[in-house]
Amino acid sequence: MKEENIKNLVEKYKLGNTTLKEEAYLFDSVKNTEEGLGNWANFVKINKKVAPNNFNDKLWNSFEPKIANKYSFRYKFFGAVASVAVLIMLGFYSFSNNEQSIEEKELLLNEARSMFTDNETIIFEDELIIVYTKQE
Repeated sequence: MKEENIKNLVEKYKLGNTTLKEEAYLFDSVKNTEEGLGNWANFVKINKKVAPNNFNDKLWNSFEPKIANKYSFRYKFFGAVASVAVLIMLGFYSFSNNEQSIEEKELLLNEARSMFTDNETIIFEDELIIVYTKQE
């Protein structure tokens, strides 16, 4: 059973589907039955390196100041520019009061109606809209 389990692990290892625990078990229990795998297991045992404690923390701590200093000024600068741009646009919008009086709207409507011929009838009339049809 053990030898069959090792053969299955060898096949999984060759396919690249083993976990780290399975690989450790395989390298510890492999015999010289498969010469290539035995040599590889010896090589792995001899050259196995262990990462120092807090390795990831040390790396991140060394990266963060470089990243933070590089982009923090840009974010602050573009944020200030965007804020000023929004304030300017709001100022232009509030001063450009384009409300038309009712008389001006009626003049525009009459001008638009004068562009059509006189043989039109009203199909639908409401407070907001008037629908015309053209008679031929």
